Amino acid sequence: MGERVLAFARYRLPYNNYPKGNHLFDVKTWKNWGLNPKQSFADYSHLEGTFPMHDMVLIGLVSLNDPPRVGVDQAVLKCRAAGIKVIMVTGDQPATAAAIA
Repeated sequence: MGERVLAFARYRLPYNNYPKGNHLFDVKTWKNWGLNPKQSFADYSHLEGTFPMHDMVLIGLVSLNDPPRVGVDQAVLKCRAAGIKVIMVTGDQPATAAAIA
């Protein structure tokens, strides 16, 4: 139905390793951690700014309605009437893009 879905997970960080206010979490390179299922946090814990990306507990999913802006349908119709070919560019999955279109 063209909705966005966010997943939420939890992991309790050991206070001794991550004291409040003294640890800078690096979110720029997190996608490189934990991609290998045979890997553990010990394999990348020495890198500065890391945090565990293994053994998280799924808390739940939230669905968000993200409708097109008001008036988009009329703008598309006007463009088509003027002979303009309208193309939608998206990074969404094909089924999501089709539902939005």
